[in-house]
Amino acid sequence: MEMTQTHLTTTELARRRRKTMPLASRILWQRLRAGRIAGHKFRRQHPISGYIVDFACLKHKLVIELETSPRPTGDALQRDRRRMLDLMHEDWTVLRLAESDIFNRLDQVIATITRHLGPGPDRQVASTRGEQHA
Repeated sequence: MEMTQTHLTTTELARRRRKTMPLASRILWQRLRAGRIAGHKFRRQHPISGYIVDFACLKHKLVIELETSPRPTGDALQRDRRRMLDLMHEDWTVLRLAESDIFNRLDQVIATITRHLGPGPDRQVASTRGEQHA
């Protein structure tokens, strides 16, 4: 008997999500994987503290999340904010990227990620749209 999603562990759910990543995630993963950004290693659909993040560089405690359009509202927005705050509380930097930027400005996205991998990372939530989120 197959387990339902409610009975899957976070790790099992992450494994399933790796197989069904959206196009923007697959495109970004091709640029992040195998140390292709200055030798930095990333994981995709990686479990952290009960959450599954889109991408993570463990060495630099950098989480990359792709924002889809439209942005979440209501309860989904509250869950998203709680998740961000929980990750930041554990000293992760959360970089939020617009999915559309993966398609239209991939080189700028990679430059933004590279800047966040430098020494002394800023612990705010950053976005490719130039917004700063608390």
